Amino acid sequence: MREPDLSTLLEIAEAAAEQSGIRLASIFLRGRLTVRRKYDYAGSIVTNADLESEKIILNRIRATGIKSMVASEERGRVNYGDSRIVWAIDPLDGTFNFAKRIPHFAVSIGVIQEGKTVAGAIYDPMLDEMFTAKRGGGSYLNGKRIRVSTATALRNASIIFEWWDKEPSIPDPLGLEKKIYRYTRSLRSREALR
Repeated sequence: MREPDLSTLLEIAEAAAEQSGIRLASIFLRGRLTVRRKYDYAGSIVTNADLESEKIILNRIRATGIKSMVASEERGRVNYGDSRIVWAIDPLDGTFNFAKRIPHFAVSIGVIQEGKTVAGAIYDPMLDEMFTAKRGGGSYLNGKRIRVSTATALRNASIIFEWWDKEPSIPDPLGLEKKIYRYTRSLRSREALR
């Protein structure tokens, strides 16, 4: 089999993200949710929705026949014959929100080829928003080109600040947040209590 081009890899990531996102929305709105603790870091959890989403993505990638490797948050490494193409997946990006019935979560799939990130798709099923990008081709939201802000100074920028309950690299996260706020246009904050 010939090595796939970037457009093909992006199409696969997008289709897998959408298919698994639709299943996540179904579980979120009407399904039964089971939650169990993981032990990779304090407070980490996994749900049946994470596992179902991951299974959909893995099946979709395997069905393409593309020799590749998957690095998944839940199963770790899955070998489909070649490590030159790596699919980096988070089948439920925002598990904590999902488990708390907060409708802000997504499916994230990145593609790494020969050690370089070349494509990615992030699908938010609750808002039906598909973010895509490929190396050299720009970024899109539902097929429409998007760009980063043109703000060149913090005073004109809006910042999102997120920190964990025990963040060793930031001894006083709330104090740092207060300092940053003085220099920005606005600041949105969320402490993740795990």
